[in-house]
Amino acid sequence: MKKLITIFLFATMTLSSYAKKFSFKLTNNTAVPIQVSAQIIKGVEKDNPDFLFVLNPNESKEFDFKVKSGEKVKFIGLGGGIETLPLVKAYDVLSSNEKNEYQLVVPVLDKLNVIEVNDAISKLKNDNILRILTDTLKYSTDELPPLGTFLFINLKSKTVLPLTAANWWKNDNLLRKINSQYYNTTNFINSSNAASLSVSGVPFLKSLSTSFSSSNLMEVIWDIQNAHIEQWQPNDKNVFQILQDPTNDFFIKSCVSDMKDKQLGGGDYQLIFISSAYVVDKIKLSARKYNAVSFNADIDFQIPPTGVEVVQPIGVDASYKYTRAKTYSNVDSTLNVYLKFLAQDYTPALNAYLTQQDRILQKNSALAKAESLKTSITQQYSALQNIDSTLIKTNSIDVIIPIASTTNELTLKQETFDSTNKNITPQLDLDFNRKANQYNSVLKSLKENVINYKNTLESIDKLSQQAQTDYQKVSNLSTTIEIGRKELEALLDRAKR
Repeated sequence: MKKLITIFLFATMTLSSYAKKFSFKLTNNTAVPIQVSAQIIKGVEKDNPDFLFVLNPNESKEFDFKVKSGEKVKFIGLGGGIETLPLVKAYDVLSSNEKNEYQLVVPVLDKLNVIEVNDAISKLKNDNILRILTDTLKYSTDELPPLGTFLFINLKSKTVLPLTAANWWKNDNLLRKINSQYYNTTNFINSSNAASLSVSGVPFLKSLSTSFSSSNLMEVIWDIQNAHIEQWQPNDKNVFQILQDPTNDFFIKSCVSDMKDKQLGGGDYQLIFISSAYVVDKIKLSARKYNAVSFNADIDFQIPPTGVEVVQPIGVDASYKYTRAKTYSNVDSTLNVYLKFLAQDYTPALNAYLTQQDRILQKNSALAKAESLKTSITQQYSALQNIDSTLIKTNSIDVIIPIASTTNELTLKQETFDSTNKNITPQLDLDFNRKANQYNSVLKSLKENVINYKNTLESIDKLSQQAQTDYQKVSNLSTTIEIGRKELEALLDRAKR
């Protein structure tokens, strides 16, 4: 009996110390060669790693390796200077009937510049384009005016009279791109204070809050597609021609009526022309979350599922890695985002136009006066001709004016009176004096009308010159101003009231 027990114990001890051969197949699906070594682990003891072979990119190799009961085999790979994820298999899990097939996984080496949520929001607010995403209102439902719209703004009451542009003002072929540095902006955001996202009131932050709740880190990309400037400016008409267009007469009269009714002086009103807009065809928000993974180099690491990869952050302890999706998920997007507008301040043009209209009225009045004086002058000269037959017979105003200017009054005959103060002047002299007085009276009025006629012609010429001079000034006085999207929306909202 003792002999039988001794034989059984010896046989058991012999089997437990026997190394069993297993078949393995290792695969390298990376783009770099991997140097493969194998190491036997017995409890806390480790054998020195044995180099096996080099696996080239997208290569698999089959081989046999012996492992004893109670031992573990660890396959160590080194690809591109980065150690593969732990591949540790115990004797008990290895199959002796089939190949033990495994994949060597090299973590992705990546530099993560992590910032806090509030810092990310602050960064967006300082960005020329992306700051629109921090609006509390949904940015894809804007109601903005067509380019080419005139706005008359009463600066005292903050009321607005809008005039929508006619089609022939449109010049939509002038497009130019904004600086392309904004096209792809990435942030790695720490989710430690992500709870504030859902209550921030900012649409895209609310969209991120759900994903943040189950991750340690979020990689966010704001992709700006086709940022450009749209310019709609008068094609073949200057601002004076636009203001003078008969279709705009009602608008101009409304502006003048507002000035008079509200007693608006200089600086109390403004006329602007919406000429350009900064537009983005699409802002797309994509993200992928990072989950921190802490592991032991001697414990087998579960290979991530398809579509997930392991990241080794640069400068972070090698025992602390992240898993992330290989592709980004669309979180939010918006189309046709109008960021800001450029407008021409045509207030000087409006003032010049109204002044011009006033001068046109003055000129028309002067023309009518000149025509009336011309008629009077020809009639008065005709009356002089009836008295003095020696005058040139003519109806030409150009001939009459120099004659009237150089013709002198007639000298009256000296009248004689007796001692009783009775006029004893000869009748022939009295008749002459009567005609001479009539002649001198007509000539005096004629001379006055000639002077008035000359002055009226000078005023007509001066009014014409002033109108042309004002137009030249206005061409240089029009200034460009920038109007924010919200500011313009507020103006248009007041125009609807």
